[in-house]
Amino acid sequence: TPWAWVVAAAGVLISILAGMAAWRWLRRRRLADLLPYQVALRDLDHARNLMNPEHAREYCFATSEIIRRYIEARFHMRAPRLTTEEFLRELVELPECMLAPRRELLAQFLQHCDLAKFAGWRYQLPDLEDMHDSAVQFVQQTATNTSAADENPEAQPALEPATMA
Repeated sequence: TPWAWVVAAAGVLISILAGMAAWRWLRRRRLADLLPYQVALRDLDHARNLMNPEHAREYCFATSEIIRRYIEARFHMRAPRLTTEEFLRELVELPECMLAPRRELLAQFLQHCDLAKFAGWRYQLPDLEDMHDSAVQFVQQTATNTSAADENPEAQPALEPATMA
């Protein structure tokens, strides 16, 4: 009968929707278990797909956003909506911030990204690789310098020597 087919189709549709919802929930939960530096390193690895001179602008937008989100999550600073100059000025005004010693590395990275994003600079592949390496180095250096007030030391595993640059 046609009603049996409708009920069967509805059951299959409900099962598919329930499976998709469970998959999304598990994925979101798994991402929530990652520490900010782990998320940033994973996202930087995915951004490598854009690393070529034809997509330099898109690559710089992506990596700049990844680093800004990392800083916001890791150091509880409002970074994504500030201009580079505003953000770097805010770093100078916060001497207790662990980012201050790495301000120069961060400034160079963000300024190179801004040149590609807003001034239309064309970077070659070695330049993009250097930018990527400096972003990864920044994340790794700031991930290992945690304070007890910042994060629970038992919840943050040490970086393995193989991942250190």
